[in-house]
Amino acid sequence: RSLLQSLVQEASMEIFPKSAKLDELMSRGIPFVIDGAIDAWPARKWDAESLRQAFGNVETCVRLHPRSSSSIWETDCVFVQSTVGEFCTWLIEGDVTGELTRFPRDCFVGYADYQEMARVFAEVPEAFEAIDWTSFGVARHGAHSTLWLGSEGAHTPTHHDTYGCNLVAQLHGRKRWRLHSPDTAFRSCRVPYEESSVYTEAPDADESLPGALEIELEAGQVLYVPKHWWHHVHTTSPYALSVNTWLDADDDDADRLREALVRTVACGLMSYSSGGTATSESSPFLWWLNPTEQCWPVKDNLAALETALVKVHPERRGLARSLAMQDIVNALCARQVLDKAIEKLVVGCGRGSKRQRPLGTSSHHHDPAFRGKRPAPNRDETTVSGPPQALLTPSKKE
Repeated sequence: RSLLQSLVQEASMEIFPKSAKLDELMSRGIPFVIDGAIDAWPARKWDAESLRQAFGNVETCVRLHPRSSSSIWETDCVFVQSTVGEFCTWLIEGDVTGELTRFPRDCFVGYADYQEMARVFAEVPEAFEAIDWTSFGVARHGAHSTLWLGSEGAHTPTHHDTYGCNLVAQLHGRKRWRLHSPDTAFRSCRVPYEESSVYTEAPDADESLPGALEIELEAGQVLYVPKHWWHHVHTTSPYALSVNTWLDADDDDADRLREALVRTVACGLMSYSSGGTATSESSPFLWWLNPTEQCWPVKDNLAALETALVKVHPERRGLARSLAMQDIVNALCARQVLDKAIEKLVVGCGRGSKRQRPLGTSSHHHDPAFRGKRPAPNRDETTVSGPPQALLTPSKKE
């Protein structure tokens, strides 16, 4: 906390437009907070009432769960289609309409999280101009941003993003961030599987380890989260609104290659677990697939893995054939790899082994009567369709 407080004072508005100073701060690899950098943003005036008035008819998706003192996984939430106006009314406890009437405000937590603005506000592009990241050295606005709007208690369990670093602008309300360095001794877990986030085996694991940087991010402040820093995010005000953008890191291609291999393995095991079906929509007992993810067929995973491999190792272009499943088996069954895997199995498989559901059972989010479809996000507006490119422009968490 003391380190963050000192950086809050250092990273004040005086560094702008001195981009070299900002670059120097980012190069330290330590989170910092900036005051005063977004005061001129039109979005700085956004709150539930103004969003309801300006963008009330915009469609969104809200995930809900009963109030709890501990963190809740996305796979244990209900997903409901709503409009921005309906959700904002629910947040300020007005006369609620639509599907949200089933979820009393005093009993449930609601979170419109990972709302990709390019998609959500496609019909009202004036929203994009309300956000301007250029003072941070990146030519981006709202179309390159993600919006997060939730009630008190809305949260993201302890995780780190697989790629890039994160700039988070708090527009309204407060959020408590607990951050741990990448070398913190968390036991990571990939179930529920999500390609762009690595979770800890317990959602509140960061509470049991010392050394956290904790900050209450206030409205008007911007937080910089370096690559692979663990973080747990919790809304502490009656409701909170923030936007963020992710900045690519030099070594992201290597991480995309690792994730391509993880997806190939995870999707193969999911298909086996589901009796051969490939999607969570048709296999409600695939509780370990996060709602924003899809289980790809083998051929698509191999194509994505080949694309990522050539990106990092261009010498593969001259090979006579592309990757095949036997190449994956041979690579992962090398003795040294097996020995490492066995070490992990001896100490247990973390969250997955503790939360196994019997085959054929489901959580609320897999029930068609409860679940609102939330499209898998994509943060690069130049992305073309198809799994290989989708892998290279992944979704993110807060």
